[in-house]
Amino acid sequence: MTSSRWHAHGNVYLVAENDEYTMEPGLDGVVRVLEVAGDDVQIAIVNPDGSLAEMSGNGTRIAAAWLIARTGSTLAASFTLALTLNCRSVSVPAIFSARKSI
Repeated sequence: MTSSRWHAHGNVYLVAENDEYTMEPGLDGVVRVLEVAGDDVQIAIVNPDGSLAEMSGNGTRIAAAWLIARTGSTLAASFTLALTLNCRSVSVPAIFSARKSI
């Protein structure tokens, strides 16, 4: 299982690259990575109660920061994040407040 904990503005999310994850105590949610294609990522944000979130600002920031860390790209100006019900374009400056836990 590939997963990592990320923080953004006081929220803690697990980024899970597959369907196997545990909603650990203290998590504000899980960002499930469904598909990655270049600078585009399709995600599902799972709330602590197991329901799917329609939108999450911090979850979105974390998904974009994760994509930058994964691709090593610092040149992309924006990313397209396709959530289960929404599609958003996220600019790079908006994600710099998100960081991976060590």
